[in-house]
Amino acid sequence: MKIYELKIRTFLLEDIDSSDSLGFIAKAIISYLSENEKFLDMHKAKNYKSYCHDNLYPIKKFYKKNMVYQYRIRSVDEEFVNYMLNGFSEYKDKVFKNLTVDVRIIPKSPISKLFTLNPIIIKNDFGYWKDNLTLEEFEKRITDNLIKKYKFFIDENIEEGKFYTSLKFLNEGPIAFKFKNIKLLGDKLELEINMDKRSQDLAYFALGVTFSENAAYGAGFLGYKYLI
Repeated sequence: MKIYELKIRTFLLEDIDSSDSLGFIAKAIISYLSENEKFLDMHKAKNYKSYCHDNLYPIKKFYKKNMVYQYRIRSVDEEFVNYMLNGFSEYKDKVFKNLTVDVRIIPKSPISKLFTLNPIIIKNDFGYWKDNLTLEEFEKRITDNLIKKYKFFIDENIEEGKFYTSLKFLNEGPIAFKFKNIKLLGDKLELEINMDKRSQDLAYFALGVTFSENAAYGAGFLGYKYLI
């Protein structure tokens, strides 16, 4: 298993607010995928997506046109990565004019912590999860999400259950996450990771797909800290 990380340098053609930037990045990726029939079908399919992305960097409240920024896309899918390497550096729309795309494989070393750089989203029919789910139910949702993705992409059985020893919320109140024309409410988390092989495999895998819903729209993108 390899987790690929693409670093995109892009030139901004319009001023954009930070609340809209993740959506514009998602649209750019989807637009480029739509140029290929196979990847268009992959996007349309109601399956887990093999990639996730973060926000523009340096982090700003307001991103100014005629400036160069960068962002990352991670994936567990080598074919997806090769497709992105084969032309996304030339991509242009009304917001972005891409300049370069570089790739690296994230080294597999013992991970002590995972923390979400963008809010994790749990979608349901009743709004923000804290009004209707217990913490135990919330934890089961995020763990089940990751294990189902692992089985889908790695095609291996893996034991159910937590892969971390503790979970901490990094926000006091819910964080708004703009998705299309609505705002969802999410949270930023920090997880202390178990050191056994199963937990480490899941933590490393999570870097490529997150344990959040809406990962292909920027939700739940992860930072990490190695044990050493």
